[in-house]
Amino acid sequence: MPHLPSMRSLTMLEAISRQGTFRGAAEQLNTTPSAISHRIADLEATLGAPLFNRTGRSVELNTAGLEYVREIKIALGIIETSGRRFAEGAKAIPVRIALHPPFAHNWLAPRLNRLAEAFPDNRFEFIYAERPSETFADEVDIAIDWGTEKTCVSKGGETLVPRVVTLVTSADYARTVVGAWTLETLKERRLLQMSSAPHEFGQWLEQFGAEVADFSASFSFSTTALLLAAVRNGLGVGLSCRNLIAKDLQSGRLIAPFEQVLATGDCYYIVKMPRMRDKRLAERISSWFVSESDPPDAGTEHLGASI
Repeated sequence: MPHLPSMRSLTMLEAISRQGTFRGAAEQLNTTPSAISHRIADLEATLGAPLFNRTGRSVELNTAGLEYVREIKIALGIIETSGRRFAEGAKAIPVRIALHPPFAHNWLAPRLNRLAEAFPDNRFEFIYAERPSETFADEVDIAIDWGTEKTCVSKGGETLVPRVVTLVTSADYARTVVGAWTLETLKERRLLQMSSAPHEFGQWLEQFGAEVADFSASFSFSTTALLLAAVRNGLGVGLSCRNLIAKDLQSGRLIAPFEQVLATGDCYYIVKMPRMRDKRLAERISSWFVSESDPPDAGTEHLGASI
């Protein structure tokens, strides 16, 4: 579009028409009369015709200039309105975040009010997936996934919560054991495990030098969220990520009968996905999640178990 003038030149011309002088327009636009004069000269060269009648130091819009300014004001008004509508529309589009269910239920849910306070002008849409960054690769703005530190780095993610698991149960179920919990009493309790990670209980037991064959799971679950729901409702004991349920342990809603924990080598991490066009907003949201993350050494409440 070779004859399309610069936006700066057009705003200067519009300002001159309102202020009546180059100096007045310069003061309004925080520039100099000389800069205004050069811009207008370039604009007239682009248009191929003068916009002003010049008599000595005096200038005034000529007939063609007046008509051009009238049309320019309409065009600038349309651009301003379109920009405002676009900004309002962009805010109305929700930021789509895909999350692993345990992270959503146990970490994010208690912090949703703080998220709303931190981003009052934005809307959010949350989606569950076992592998968020892969399942919704092109459909979400941010994904909170889990895996090894190496996977996190390869996806350009940032670690939020290392997966350090501990054996937990409800306060009511903990009271089914009189005195301290031991490996012998554990054998008599209902053991709940994740069907996708049965090896973790064996690794946890190795810290005691115990034989895995002496223990058998009563229930297996495909999701951590369902396992935790069963634990909270007093079904039995199961391994869970200590970092996600730290507040439940500190409040006594959940009990860790044993002090022993297992660092799995996995972590929950956040990834800014290619769909997110507003890079500054993506960085702000990512920084909020990082700042809200529990420290890796968050404490637990236990029953002083013996082995």
